[in-house]
Amino acid sequence: MRCVDTDFLIDVLNDVPKVRKLVNELDENKEYFTTSISFFELLAGANQLSKKKLEAAQLLLSRFHIFEFNRFAADEAARIYADLRIKGKEIPMRDAMIAGIAKVNGCSLITRDTNHFKRVTALKVISW
Repeated sequence: MRCVDTDFLIDVLNDVPKVRKLVNELDENKEYFTTSISFFELLAGANQLSKKKLEAAQLLLSRFHIFEFNRFAADEAARIYADLRIKGKEIPMRDAMIAGIAKVNGCSLITRDTNHFKRVTALKVISW
């Protein structure tokens, strides 16, 4: 199973060619997954733009299953964040939350932000 990060969703909305190809490869059943954190980030950005952009973001997100930031994801995210901070390789808290959600749901993460997510142990990262 593959879960997409916010930058993937943004690139879909901007019709980036490399992402268009990946959309067709996400899952043979055409089931798409993202996190409640990416859901928030995309809508927060779209709300600052136009009504048309917000509607496009809402339509895109309606096609995705949303993995929630629940107690299990919070526990995993806290471990990820603390471990990386202790090692001096801290990532933004929201990225730790996304990684925690992906890990507890057994997902690889599709993202352009390999710099942050490659630091997370046992998280498979796919980029374009």
